[in-house]
Amino acid sequence: MSLAATFSAPRDLLSMVEAGTLDAALVSVAPPGRALTEHVLADVDFLLIGPPEWSPPAPDALGAWLDTRPWVSFSVELPVTRQYFTQALNVRFAAPQALVTPDLRAVARAVELGVGATLASRFAAAEALDAGRVRSLLPGAAPILPERWRLVCRVADDDRADLRTLLQAQQHQARQHDART
Repeated sequence: MSLAATFSAPRDLLSMVEAGTLDAALVSVAPPGRALTEHVLADVDFLLIGPPEWSPPAPDALGAWLDTRPWVSFSVELPVTRQYFTQALNVRFAAPQALVTPDLRAVARAVELGVGATLASRFAAAEALDAGRVRSLLPGAAPILPERWRLVCRVADDDRADLRTLLQAQQHQARQHDART
């Protein structure tokens, strides 16, 4: 099997799959219409993390404090971040963006290096958290805003052997991750 990865906004990826430019896409939004089908891979939760040397304030002051710190993200749009700041921290997100990279592990690594804070997926941050290379900015808090990840392809391609192999590999990886957390 040969794979090529393309990073883009989820809606753009879905349009490329529907047009046949891509065979499949890993996205966090449900596909529109009837031309595409989705296979749920996992519900991914997020953790609020920062560099280990940061000392966050009390939870009721955390939102305002974070808005003065640099932010690392995997998306320019910041849908998860904006929702979290509004709903959980009771402030509008206004932190300066220090780095945007589509790679979740690169986001967690940037936090390790002191670039800023982030909402990181648990799987990307777990090793750094366990080793003390990043810290939870809300210790003891429940994971944040689970996001459903899906593998999406065209309905007409749903029975292709190569896409079935990809789906099985992704589902296997998701099960292994769930068993570790």
